[in-house]
Amino acid sequence: MKQIIYLVRHGETDYNAINVYQGKGLDSSLNAKGQRQAELLGKWWRRNKTIYPLPNVILTSPAKRAMETACIIKNELVGTKRPPAIIVIPKLHEIDHGKWEGLSDKQVKKKYPKLYRIWRSKPMKTGFPGGETMRKVKKRILKDWNKIKKRKETYILFVGHGGVNFQIVNDVLESDKLRNVRQDNACFNVIELPRMRMALVNSTAHLL
Repeated sequence: MKQIIYLVRHGETDYNAINVYQGKGLDSSLNAKGQRQAELLGKWWRRNKTIYPLPNVILTSPAKRAMETACIIKNELVGTKRPPAIIVIPKLHEIDHGKWEGLSDKQVKKKYPKLYRIWRSKPMKTGFPGGETMRKVKKRILKDWNKIKKRKETYILFVGHGGVNFQIVNDVLESDKLRNVRQDNACFNVIELPRMRMALVNSTAHLL
């Protein structure tokens, strides 16, 4: 059965705006720009539903920023005959960065120079102090990603995070190189199943 999975990253938060590590430990809300990004995505999608059929179900991370993005998108689609249900997937939260949460790259580089070099050059070998290892992150995310792929709905939207979406996109691309993929705030990705094909990656045209 052919399925389409739409992968979206949450809209901007104040932590995104100042470019600090924001993972499981910082459960922030969308800022005004992030709310507008989610609105623009929903409006654009409704206008282009013949190209990208609207979702039968919306799945989301448990983080406030992801749930808020999902709710705003749903509100923009309410004019459809059957607004999709929103389901929270508890284990698809963002990376637990431990002691790096709330720190900038500059601060991390100064405080954890050796680990920072590993993170920049070989991210999958990183273990965040007081947080998760990237190997555990991958295992956790792919476990639920495999469950999503087995769902019966034809069109599925998942609203996630940069760290979560990286793992999903790399699984589709059969790659382990996290640095080769961008996931901007409120970006739109399209995955075709069962071919496991990325039909669209990190599109932000709806924000223009």
